[in-house]
Amino acid sequence: MVTISVSYEDLCNLLDGKTWEIEELDSLLHYAKTEIDTIIDDELKLDIKDSNRPDLWCVEGLARECRGVLGEKGLPQYKVNPSIAEVIVDSRLKNIRPFIGCALVKNISFDDYLIKQFIQYSEKKDNSYGRRREKTSIGLYNWTREGENILIPPIYYKVADPDEVKFIPLGFTKPMTLRKILEVHPKGRDFGHIIADNPYYPLLIDSQGNILSMPPIINSEGTGKVDEYTEEVLVEVTGTDWNAVNCVLDGIVTALAERGGEIYALTLNFPYEINGEKTFITPNLNPLEWEIDVNYASKIIGIKLTPEEVVEYLKIKRYDATHLEGEKIKVLAPAYRADIMHPIDIVEDITIAIGYDKIEPRWNPKMTLGELSFPTKYVYKIRDLTIGLGYQEVLTFSLTNPEYLTTKMLKENREQLIEVANPISINYSVTRNSLLPGLLNFLSKNTHEEYPQRIFEAGEIVQVVNEEIKIKKNLACITIHANASFAEIHGALDTLLQLLGTEYSLEETSHPSFIEGRTGKIKADNTELGIIGEIHPQVVTNWGLELPAAAFEINLGPLIEQAEK
Repeated sequence: MVTISVSYEDLCNLLDGKTWEIEELDSLLHYAKTEIDTIIDDELKLDIKDSNRPDLWCVEGLARECRGVLGEKGLPQYKVNPSIAEVIVDSRLKNIRPFIGCALVKNISFDDYLIKQFIQYSEKKDNSYGRRREKTSIGLYNWTREGENILIPPIYYKVADPDEVKFIPLGFTKPMTLRKILEVHPKGRDFGHIIADNPYYPLLIDSQGNILSMPPIINSEGTGKVDEYTEEVLVEVTGTDWNAVNCVLDGIVTALAERGGEIYALTLNFPYEINGEKTFITPNLNPLEWEIDVNYASKIIGIKLTPEEVVEYLKIKRYDATHLEGEKIKVLAPAYRADIMHPIDIVEDITIAIGYDKIEPRWNPKMTLGELSFPTKYVYKIRDLTIGLGYQEVLTFSLTNPEYLTTKMLKENREQLIEVANPISINYSVTRNSLLPGLLNFLSKNTHEEYPQRIFEAGEIVQVVNEEIKIKKNLACITIHANASFAEIHGALDTLLQLLGTEYSLEETSHPSFIEGRTGKIKADNTELGIIGEIHPQVVTNWGLELPAAAFEINLGPLIEQAEK
């Protein structure tokens, strides 16, 4: 949920100019999944229930959405005038903050309230949709002020040495280096981590060397301070996701257009390709095309709808819609509606247009009784038996550090690991292919506890077998204390498999994580189940442990299959 504050009078003016009763206004706002929380004088605090609709996080977007119910149906129309300036991007930004979108909006009359509204809107987008400015961040700048050109194009999106370049950041009076801004400015301390580790910091300047900002941290005091004298405003969005950057830009400029602003495009020249192109003109407000089936919508909503009815409901929700043939509807969504990811999102809007109160509730006639699957119940049984053998269950993460699975276990087959494309940390960058490293890591964090320690885990691992990814259910047990031995861990394995009615055999083998001559391969019906043995002293040392340890790890899949027969 997103909460914003707006003026009651301003909201009424943006809707249709009439004075609305609070109860009627609250009912109308429900069509935008919004309700009035509190009222203090002229100020309304609104709770927006749809956190996936950033276009509604401003009074302009809410009014635009609600005007569809009041008769202003169909796709909102915004004219984008031809490009009037260029933005030139530095190639070194590709691995720092590669994407930028820009537009110029003229004929805006800013006042204190409007400035606060757009600051509120920008901060909501930066902190939520923009992932606290890491994904996207917004900047507004004076293009002209009191008839005087402040910025002279082209605009350069470049990089700068953090210890050489200086400017006066917004809210300050003295120039300071880019690195100093990260240290002392409140925004620098809040968001500096986004760029601090780079050798160069992003910078936005004009052709005369006037610094606009250091994205995504702070604007300059000179050009980046929008006030009541600002007549033409440059809108800039930088980020790490090209589609998100354009979505945010579309939302800002269309909100300004709702205030009477005239949108002018800018030409972006990138030194690297984005979707096979290097030159773009933004903003691109071309509608997004979708297609839905009337029968699909009727089934989901529970009401038999005609194509004509669906078209009408879609227009109420600010789409353009055309009946193609049969039950197919062509849908054009506004460019700022990046929240639409599936036809079900459009069906939800149809439902809102109909009104939830007009849909007759009904009980689902199909009643089913659920229960645990046999494999799950069998694993529960194994857990209970292992606890009965004196082992304590622990749960470790499925994602782990590649060093835990390789170097610390004296194994180097890293090509067999399955890596996460964009991990948040090296400690969660690969899927585990064994449970034992997680148990050893757990023991390394509990050396202050009394010994002996005996722990186990039953869980899933992921392995590459003949170039195919296989998910397996494994059980691993480990004992650690001064007298831990092969005999002890073998006794636990033997008792467990006997209780499960499984005949097995041990075959001497070698394994880098275990001591040579004290390692066995566990087999049942000529199927290899796993490994058992005394942990190699070097592995024990690698994990910061000081006592002998013995362990086994088996694949539960063959045991489950046997029990199910």
